[in-house]
Amino acid sequence: MDKHQLYEKLLQEAKNDPNIMGFVLGGGRGKGFFTERSDYDVCIIVSDDKKAEYEGKYSNYYSTETVELDIQSISEFKKSAVWGGEDSWHAYNFTYLKAEIDKTGEVQRLMDEKGKIPANEIKKFVSG
Repeated sequence: MDKHQLYEKLLQEAKNDPNIMGFVLGGGRGKGFFTERSDYDVCIIVSDDKKAEYEGKYSNYYSTETVELDIQSISEFKKSAVWGGEDSWHAYNFTYLKAEIDKTGEVQRLMDEKGKIPANEIKKFVSG
């Protein structure tokens, strides 16, 4: 199975799995800047009580040559890459991305928030 087929398999599984709340294709592929050699950066978002189960289920996909897979609980996803947080450097990665799957509407809203500089921080950020 090539990397495109593997990605499509993961996406289809996520669409059919009621425990998966969100599926985000990030990195260059998510933003439309990629080559044939680019991998797939994927984040699967699950409910808090399912994280350990899904880490086990998808453990063979982590950091392969074709797929970089990150499993996050919805609580972790809410906290990650927020402005002023320890991993706020990662916030830009959500700019211009659209969730491939967002079963609740919450995932895209959170991504949109992460991908923007808060209005009260813009002047400080730009002048810094």
